Amino acid sequence: MIDFQGIFHDKNWRLYRLEVCIPHRLYVRHDDDGKVAVLVSLRRRAEGDWSISKRALHHVTNAEHDKRIAQGHIIIVDNTWTVIAAASACEVQVRIGNMPPNPGYWGDFYWLNAALQPTAGYRGGADNEEPL
Repeated sequence: MIDFQGIFHDKNWRLYRLEVCIPHRLYVRHDDDGKVAVLVSLRRRAEGDWSISKRALHHVTNAEHDKRIAQGHIIIVDNTWTVIAAASACEVQVRIGNMPPNPGYWGDFYWLNAALQPTAGYRGGADNEEPL
């Protein structure tokens, strides 16, 4: 079993900043079964949903289907880099199914909740009270 929280400190995990994965981080390590890739989605706000790039997700799932990696995973972390949830990249892709992506600055993306389930749109902690 993978210690997902440990990837940020374990020297066996290598960070890759690939254009195809922007704005996410991709960590890869080699083990006895082959390469393991973990795509990390960081939520910078204290609450709300996470985004996952369509292009980055497909990059990891295609690598697993093509046997370029043995395992591909998606993890979501909060603004203190604490892992909230993890799942197989292929499993996340199945959950998203035919849901249409949202357009964004870095390309098309999906919103995911804390259970790595797709949501129709961003659900943040907006406050409707008048601040002034």
